[in-house]
Amino acid sequence: MFGEPQIAEFDKASQLARERGHKKWRTAITDPEIAGNIQAAFIPLLGPAAAHAGERIGGGDIEGGLVEAVALLAPFGIK
Repeated sequence: MFGEPQIAEFDKASQLARERGHKKWRTAITDPEIAGNIQAAFIPLLGPAAAHAGERIGGGDIEGGLVEAVALLAPFGIK
């Protein structure tokens, strides 16, 4: 379904906030990983794909994550 990836990113942010003991979103968004998942949830199509590329880079697959990120940006061209 169209909105499922965005919902999944928001669910990831919610889970991370609970795991890290944040009681309010105002404090949770100071955590870069939670903030990234929230941003990905609100950017249709590109957000979840960009979050996946970032997770790959954060997980140690730097080359794969960068290739994925460049593939996302390629349609917009480099100026």
